[in-house]
Amino acid sequence: MTPSPLPEPPAGIRRATARDLFRQSGWVLRSLLCQRVFTSSTTADQRVFSMLLLLLGVAFVGVGVKYGPVIFAAAAACVAVALLLVALLLRTRGGQSHRLTYVLEDGTSTMTIHATSEYWTITDHNRAPRAKGAGERLQKLLLASAAAAADSVDVGIRLTASAPVLAAEYAERLPGLIKVGPAFPYGIAMYRPSLSQRKKLAASESIDG
Repeated sequence: MTPSPLPEPPAGIRRATARDLFRQSGWVLRSLLCQRVFTSSTTADQRVFSMLLLLLGVAFVGVGVKYGPVIFAAAAACVAVALLLVALLLRTRGGQSHRLTYVLEDGTSTMTIHATSEYWTITDHNRAPRAKGAGERLQKLLLASAAAAADSVDVGIRLTASAPVLAAEYAERLPGLIKVGPAFPYGIAMYRPSLSQRKKLAASESIDG
């Protein structure tokens, strides 16, 4: 089935450019390899995951030093192929989809929405290291319009909150959002049922009551 159309960026937000996506990659690497290891606000799961990535990097450097650049390159290629296969598998399981990355007009925070015919998935919510409050501004500007647009095409919204604080913010700005359970490798999986699903749940609760 054809993926449902995603909403156009509301006022204060624009479509991300290739430059925005490149900068976002830098924010993610900094967060994973530095910020989440050394800041007190990081959850234990986030810290463990980031430390494992750091150890993996150290191990690769050790392989390069001990066995030379050829073995190092071969090992890196094997890892890259494995990651590519995983990404392709996830894409296949997700079915036909398209995505749109939104960014604040000043380029300090991003959020991506992937669309299928059944639900939308919010991912890659990041901000520039020194842009405190940018993530919250993007949420306030985008999530309300995204929720209304999702209801207009009757699709649910899935997302993973990386920490309980973020989960509470999402729940506040996406009415109807519920916690599903732990996410892999860390975080909280959440889901906002589609409009028709919420009506059925409300009807069922009224009957039970």
